Amino acid sequence: MEKTGSKPTNLEDIRLVEMALKKDQGAFTVLLAKYREPLMSHILKYVSVVEDAEDVCQRSFEKAFMNIDRYNSQYAFSTWLYNIARNEAIDH
Repeated sequence: MEKTGSKPTNLEDIRLVEMALKKDQGAFTVLLAKYREPLMSHILKYVSVVEDAEDVCQRSFEKAFMNIDRYNSQYAFSTWLYNIARNEAIDH
């Protein structure tokens, strides 16, 4: 992973996804850190109990990372991730 000092640089999502496709754990970590809070806010629109929303968030990331090879780079990674989270929240 590209770094500036000891911290990862702010790479574009597509680059992070490319790295994640190669099983780069650091890329997964950066994507998780970047999207965890906004995704939780999104999920809380559907799930009112915080603990349940945290479970939905975790499942959403797991599903996204298990299926990252299905991501279509013509669309924003965030859109894909938010759709997964919305579906998980509705299923919940």
